[in-house]
Amino acid sequence: MVLNLKLEANDVGKFLERIGFPDRIQGGSATLEGSIAWDGSPLSPDYPSLSGELKFLAERGEFPRLGPGLGRVLSLLALSFTDAASKGFAFEQISSSFQLQKGVMSTRDLKIRGSSAEIEMRGDINIEKETQNLHVKVIPSMRRGVTALVTMVNPIFGVGVAVAQSLLKDPVGQILAYEYSVTGPLGDPKVEQLNAQSRAPSGAP
Repeated sequence: MVLNLKLEANDVGKFLERIGFPDRIQGGSATLEGSIAWDGSPLSPDYPSLSGELKFLAERGEFPRLGPGLGRVLSLLALSFTDAASKGFAFEQISSSFQLQKGVMSTRDLKIRGSSAEIEMRGDINIEKETQNLHVKVIPSMRRGVTALVTMVNPIFGVGVAVAQSLLKDPVGQILAYEYSVTGPLGDPKVEQLNAQSRAPSGAP
């Protein structure tokens, strides 16, 4: 079975509600496209033979309820930099490409960009076993706070900081970035912060 697909949704939250997953996302637009293949019936995917490539892009939505799975990861990682734990996690953009081979989905470039933090993920998800092995980097957004503070001290220097923050993609946030490993079941992930000595190299899975 070979399936070429392109799925577009103007309101991701309403789409997920229609197919039986309510309250996962509010609003947002998204596109999923690519191709997948597996051995056997089109009505019953065979996970051990599942392969293919997918690209995903979503914009301007919110995770309203930070429950199990991804919600738990977000609540443990990004929400340590904001008081929005009771309000959910709003995102400006989510993007990633995925490779599927023998039922394992891999990504090296998943990014979630929100107002409080940018989250980068890479690693593998076993679809059949519903387990994960991910490396996560959280970059808190320090641009507004640092620029405002410096401007109070020296307005001219503050303008220079604002320009540098923009051109260098938030260097202060990069310095204060945190890295984690996320393993175990999708519904109950184990999140461990990595110290400087145990952090994976930039290009490692």
